[in-house]
Amino acid sequence: MEQVQLETTKGANFTANLTLLDTEGRTLNAVGFVFSGTIRNNPYAGCDTPLVINPLDLPNGNISITLDTGTTANMTTGLFNYTVTAQDPILITQVILSGKFVVYPSAIL
Repeated sequence: MEQVQLETTKGANFTANLTLLDTEGRTLNAVGFVFSGTIRNNPYAGCDTPLVINPLDLPNGNISITLDTGTTANMTTGLFNYTVTAQDPILITQVILSGKFVVYPSAIL
């Protein structure tokens, strides 16, 4: 599982393009995988913000994670935890990416 810190500004569009790697550091062929992701203000919180996971080039493990302006505008500024899971074609689900998600205050007051 990779650990990556993601950052955005409150009220901004957010996009992160990522290349997924297997356990040996090679690009992961993600064809047939189903992805989901969430952001939490702590690992035990019951209120999640869903991440939108878009396939870009699945044979080469390329995905994007996005949040629109409405979603980031409704988020509290601060430090959050996020996870991205993948379910492979034989229905095994695992966390493939996690880390801190920072939401900075908007520059517009």
